Amino acid sequence: MDSIKVIDLFRYPLGVSNLKQDIKELIKFTKEVKRNEKNVSKTNKRGFQSPSNLDKYNKPVFNNLYSNIFKLAGKFSSIYNLQKPIRYGNAWININPQYSYNTAHTSPSTAISAVFYIQVPKNSGQIIFRRPEKLIGYLEDKDIHTYNNFNSSLQVFTPKPNQLFLFPSWIEYEVSQNLSKQDRISLAINFECTR
Repeated sequence: MDSIKVIDLFRYPLGVSNLKQDIKELIKFTKEVKRNEKNVSKTNKRGFQSPSNLDKYNKPVFNNLYSNIFKLAGKFSSIYNLQKPIRYGNAWININPQYSYNTAHTSPSTAISAVFYIQVPKNSGQIIFRRPEKLIGYLEDKDIHTYNNFNSSLQVFTPKPNQLFLFPSWIEYEVSQNLSKQDRISLAINFECTR
């Protein structure tokens, strides 16, 4: 019988890391940001999204977190064989009370996106990544016996406190509705190619 060699045409990486940050201090920091900043209505629905100017806050707890994320993003970016190291793009805080969520979006003009979870109560939502190419009209749910990386349109993860997700900025993602009575708190950061 003839054999066939299967090659991945394209691959989409996801980096996941469990950090050891001071969550209590980070929660205090996010509350300070919420007190001092106006809500920005972009992808956060019914919740708080800070402006993307967190670099103006010179707080050791944030600087330490950012430094750790930047190092990991640099390691993650090595898979792209870039000409130059990545650089900071922007960062913001998301505070999602009960019934709030983040709509599906990408981060144009950046290379790598990161979401770090600070507070994640039980039933406070999942982070959902969408396949860039659409499978509808080609593969339908009724056609698939078992989902895998080649036939699924979504990858769904339940985040934990102190967990970091790194992914290509062109991958569309959303965070589902918080059904907990406590706030879900996350930090989002984008990194750009240095030109």
